[in-house]
Amino acid sequence: YIGFLTQSTTTGSDMLRVQSLRYPHGLNVTESLLAFNAAIDNLIFTGDLVNRGPDSLKVLEYLYAINGSVINVLGNHDFHLIALTLKNGNIKTKDETLKPILESSKKISLIEWLRHQPLLHIDKETNIIMVHAGIHPHWNINQAQAY
Repeated sequence: YIGFLTQSTTTGSDMLRVQSLRYPHGLNVTESLLAFNAAIDNLIFTGDLVNRGPDSLKVLEYLYAINGSVINVLGNHDFHLIALTLKNGNIKTKDETLKPILESSKKISLIEWLRHQPLLHIDKETNIIMVHAGIHPHWNINQAQAY
């Protein structure tokens, strides 16, 4: 479920390693990041940090803790979690993997962090645009950024 794209770039004496992880879906990403160093690495996620896997709470706690090394855009599962939190209703069977987050004492902090993640990320150095599931074909980049 987790794909890695490691890119090393050198600027003067600085080296930046980038690991791109696609759709963790609540899988414990920390087990896959043995060589990750928050001082020199960035993690890039294309959304869906939560749901399906058993470790959604661990994923959010970990990424919240290393926020300065994380670039993320929201995915539909992330939106669903935010909606469940705002709704504050009964959890359906399909949402059981989100229950630990919704019952966590850190719920507010984690959801606020998640809620402030962008829908679109543009890296001007590499000229890469990152979104979860694409951009409407009739929109240009400026229109997409407006949302």
